[in-house]
Amino acid sequence: MSFKDVLGQDRQIEIIKRAIENNRIPHAYLFLGEEGVGKRRTALTLAKALNCWAEPADSCDECGSCRKIINGNHPDVTVVEPEGNSIKINQIREIQRVLKYKPYEGKKKVCIIPNAEKMNLAAANSILKTLEEPSPDIVLILITTSPHLVLSTINSRCQKLKFQPLTNDLISKIIKEKLGKDEDASLKIASLASGSLNRAYELSEGTTLEYRNRLIEKISALSPNNINETFEFAEEMSKEREELVGTLQFLKAWFRDILIFKENCPLGRLINIDFLEEIKRLSGRFTTTDLLGKLRIINDAELALLRNSNKRLTLEVMLGELCQ
Repeated sequence: MSFKDVLGQDRQIEIIKRAIENNRIPHAYLFLGEEGVGKRRTALTLAKALNCWAEPADSCDECGSCRKIINGNHPDVTVVEPEGNSIKINQIREIQRVLKYKPYEGKKKVCIIPNAEKMNLAAANSILKTLEEPSPDIVLILITTSPHLVLSTINSRCQKLKFQPLTNDLISKIIKEKLGKDEDASLKIASLASGSLNRAYELSEGTTLEYRNRLIEKISALSPNNINETFEFAEEMSKEREELVGTLQFLKAWFRDILIFKENCPLGRLINIDFLEEIKRLSGRFTTTDLLGKLRIINDAELALLRNSNKRLTLEVMLGELCQ
């Protein structure tokens, strides 16, 4: 996997390759953007390119260095994953212990921190010390979908690279080529994926589309006159784990579609175009202010959940406000 295999991020890849060629790689990057747009793939490719024995500004995937990084056993490349719901200070202290030594067999020591927003305060303050005293032998790559949850002092010490959502055409092409979906199915999946290839793969499994249909049915039926049904729906959602992020994305896309229709925007911008009649009906029920408020309510709930608030209570409040 070389830089050419990172699809839909040509400008971002060009910036990185130019920095490598000019020997101007910053000591720390912050890769930001939605889930499933190529941030982690780019980070791993950059780690390989910085240590590749064969290619001057890319990875060959064949040399010993590239193969070790692919297999996750290169002594100079570390990936720090959350332990449970957070990245803890003992994890950061361990990578700081490793980073204080010169590269063992590579040209650069590279530390990749996916989900950087999950560093707890102690961990974030600890990594800040490494950012404040950078070594020329070290490159840190922080990855996040929520840069506003990363300490501003960390933000300011990293070179930020914003990754864009993938286009529907690109996602549709990938789904057709890799999964063998027909034209109509691939276009529908691409529309619902909101620029995320990961989401497109999930949708391709089939059960995700069925879940979306049931979710739209439930959210459309919510009423302030039936609070028990609202609480039951919150309980059902609270049992979800990874799926909950996708659920909130579906809800945002749903109310966004109603807003787009209400404001007479082109129908081609609708994500849930197959629910056009229901979108049309609901656009007459809500004002623009109502719909903007509902999008804010979902965003607030998403932020609260990222901060590890009580899941059940957060969802009950969100659904209670949405059905007003």
